[in-house]
This record gives sequence, C-alpha cells and structure tokens, in this order.
Amino acid sequence: MRLSYILRLSNVQIGKKASLELSINAIVILILAITMLGLGLGFMRSTFGSATSEFKKVSKEVEKQLIDRLKQSEEPVSLSVFSVEMEKSSKETILMGIKNNLGCSEKDATFNIQVFNTEVEGCNAIGEGAGNMCDKVIVTTFVQQIVNSNDVGIVPINIKTDSTVIPSTLRKIINVDGACADSSTGGSIDERVELIINVI
Repeated sequence: MRLSYILRLSNVQIGKKASLELSINAIVILILAITMLGLGLGFMRSTFGSATSEFKKVSKEVEKQLIDRLKQSEEPVSLSVFSVEMEKSSKETILMGIKNNLGCSEKDATFNIQVFNTEVEGCNAIGEGAGNMCDKVIVTTFVQQIVNSNDVGIVPINIKTDSTVIPSTLRKIINVDGACADSSTGGSIDERVELIINVI
C-alpha cells in the first residue's frame, strides 16, 4: 500500500516536472520564432524598400525623358514605350505625355483621353486563337488630364492581362483630344497613339 502511494507521488512529481520543462521549451521556441519572424520581416522590408525606391527613381527618369522628348518635338502626344511584352495574369504601367501647345488665352487646357479596348472600337489582335484577346487585355487610364499652357502633362497607362489570355499580339488605340475653352483664342488636337502588347 505504501509502495503504491510512493510510486503515485513520484509519478505526480515527474509529471509536474515534465510539464514545467515542456512549458519552458514552448516559451524558448516561441521567443526564437518571434525573433526569426522579426529578422525575416526586416530583411523583406529592406529588400522591397530598396526595390521600390529604385523603381521610383527609374519612373522619374522615364518621365523626365518623355517630357524632354515632347518639348523638343512637334508631337502633342507620346508614350514612354510603344510596345510592351507581358505574360498572363500580369500588370504593367507605362506613361503617356500630353503637350499643351494650343496657344489658349487660359493658363491651362483639359484633354480628354479614351482607350479603345474592344474590337468594335478599334482593338486588333493577331495570333493563334486571338479572336477574343481584346477583351482579356485591358488598358486603363484617366479620362481627363489638365495641362498648363506650354507644359507637358504625364498620365499613367495601366495594362492588365487576364489569366486565360493566350500568346498573341494586340494593338490598342489611345485617343487624346482637347481644345481651348475659348475657341477663338487657340487651336485643338485630336491625336491617336498605338500601343502594341505582345502576350507571351
């Protein structure tokens, strides 16, 4: 009787000691996991932070080049690139510049922007099975842009491909028109630019 009591008592003590050790181990593992998570997040922040700042730097350079190109040319509208290569389920942003050399008496002019995304509007697609690709590659931007007189306005052009898109080549048309509020004081523009999208 006494022996079984002693054995039960020692089992209880061993059980308490084992659970205490288990608790200490769990705390140590939790501290290690939090430390590793913190280090991982710090690494990701520094990596993606530098990539983001590099992207912004490149975007600013592209924007400056586009502005300089338009100021030196007779073109009223231009794209940073006229052809992009994309995969399915991807996104891309390019820039469009609009030059206000209308000679308006007002300090600025409003330009209307329209993207022709469908075949009816003027999108064309070539390639095997390219019949409905115009609906699966969407180009979006602002519908209007105000540009100061003798200046260049920059507009982002967003391109998005669907997950079911197949390899093909598309031509999307972007139309820009604008005129002076007082039609007797300046000119007007109605320009189209073509964007070629190669889906690989």
